[in-house]
This record gives sequence, C-alpha cells and structure tokens, in this order.
Amino acid sequence: MGALHNRLEVAYSFFCDSRDYLWRYELTWEHFSPIKSSRYKLFIDLRSAYECILKAHLAYSADDSASRKCIIQKLEAYNHNIDRLFRDLVSFLPKDIEKNGEHFNVKIVSLPISLRYYLDGRDFLDAKEDLYYSTIGQDSWMGQFAEFVTALVRQLDDKLQAHSKIVSSEEAWEILNSRDVYNKYTPKRDKPQ
Repeated sequence: MGALHNRLEVAYSFFCDSRDYLWRYELTWEHFSPIKSSRYKLFIDLRSAYECILKAHLAYSADDSASRKCIIQKLEAYNHNIDRLFRDLVSFLPKDIEKNGEHFNVKIVSLPISLRYYLDGRDFLDAKEDLYYSTIGQDSWMGQFAEFVTALVRQLDDKLQAHSKIVSSEEAWEILNSRDVYNKYTPKRDKPQ
C-alpha cells in the first residue's frame, strides 16, 4: 500500500502544479497576449504546465516498489529537459498524443526556460524572430499547445480518479504508518553514536 501511495502522491503533486500553471495561463491570456514581454510569461506557464504533467505521468508510471525518494530524485534529475522527459514517457502514451508531443517538442527544445526573463526574451526575439513568430508570437500555436497540455492533464486526471476512494480508518492508519517520509528539505540528522 505504501509504495503505491508514494507513486500516486508524487504524481498528484506534479499534476496539481500542471493544472495550476494551466489555470494561470488561461486567466492571464487576455491581458498578457498582446504584450511581447508578457507573452513570454504565458509561454513559460504553458511550458511549466507541460513539464509538470510529463513528470506527473512518469511518477504515475513508476514501479510500484519505488520509494518516494527514488521517484522524486529521478524526476529532479530531468531538470527542465522536456525532450528527455517526453522520450522516457512516450511508451506510456496513446499514439495520437505521442504524435502531437513529437510535433511540439521539435519547437519547444528551441525555446529555453530562460525566456521567463525580459532580457532573454528581447535577445531571443532579436536573434530568432522567425521562431518567435511561428511559436510564442502565434496565437494558434499557443492555443494548440495549450490544448495538447490540457489533453495530457485530462488523461492523467482520469487515471488518478480511478484510485480515488473513501478509505477506512484502518487503511488510513496503515498509510500513515507506512508512509515513506523522505523530504529533501528536512535536514539530515546525525546517527547516534
């Protein structure tokens, strides 16, 4: 029960992050889309939603025996490498989503996470104007990318809902007592002598 719980907990955490980035994208589109520097922020929200949902899918697909620490460290090792994340996930995806993912990844690998900064956005536009206007600067591309990320979110939402249930107090107690308590922010304690 504990290992499955670890996998679902980590997957759900990244799922929530992805959903929140998508929501912020949707809430700010109207105000941010006409302004180039703000448009980069919109793209970074979408890119972050994409990265998080890929990590959520990978966590969900992890081996049931994997510890929480192992799952988290594996996901952190990807850093922001969208292409590697997608490649490692592709075998778990339906063919239509795989094909769309390949289409978007071709462009996304050329759009660095550093575009969240105004200076980088301006320099990028100066150096790669054609790429900007075929991706971030194009409403239809942004909309299609948002739809693709939303499809990935919905797909995992369906899978996670299948695990949702009312648990008995006995099951809750078992989960609490068997929970892998790895937390990367908790200081390591010295072993007693």
